[in-house]
Amino acid sequence: MTFKCFSCGVSFDTVEEFMEHRRLHQEPPEKRGLVCMNCRRDIPIDASLENYVGDIHCRGCGQKMKVRIEDGEVLFVATRQE
Repeated sequence: MTFKCFSCGVSFDTVEEFMEHRRLHQEPPEKRGLVCMNCRRDIPIDASLENYVGDIHCRGCGQKMKVRIEDGEVLFVATRQE
């Protein structure tokens, strides 16, 4: 007997494999931080910026970016030209 995940269509041979796979769909997605559009370095987002619209500067290369962050998730990033 095979067990099919109706969320993504993957089939499993045992119920144990299927149940382990189902947990992946139940876990909240990992919130990703911001990545500099110029040097590709990670830019940490602390709790004070969980709901923020404005400019952020990369500490590595100094690139200025316009961002929109809601509930800790980056929704929009654009480079700013001076």
